[in-house]
Amino acid sequence: MTKANHFFCSSGTPPRFHELLSSDLLFSDGVKTIVESTKCQWFLELIAKLQDEKKLNAHYFQNWELMRMSRSSFHIIVTDSLNHILVRHQVAAIDFTYDTATFWLVNNCIILPSEFVNCHMKTTALENTTHTSSFFVNNQN
Repeated sequence: MTKANHFFCSSGTPPRFHELLSSDLLFSDGVKTIVESTKCQWFLELIAKLQDEKKLNAHYFQNWELMRMSRSSFHIIVTDSLNHILVRHQVAAIDFTYDTATFWLVNNCIILPSEFVNCHMKTTALENTTHTSSFFVNNQN
């Protein structure tokens, strides 16, 4: 089983954050690297879209697990900080290189679990926000 998180680890420094288009969410450099390398922008868009559901947006911490079930079918399971399942979602016919990936949504910031130790969430995130890539907001700061 190949885990995307094993190939894309934190550099040990606080990550820079990027704004997700049409959302109040930010995402880290590590998440950006996985998303761009595996072309899974849809995963970030799904995370943002599902925040409109009360059962999700009420939780400060969300663990998002993408797990391969078959060659092109994946389950997405979202849990809270107590490991209670908040959402189960199946995605078919996607091309994702790895068997699993884990993103954490903490205080409206999507990060890799390995980045959590190095994050000074929200305040640092807002100070270090950049705008990149075609599916994200573009801005000339």
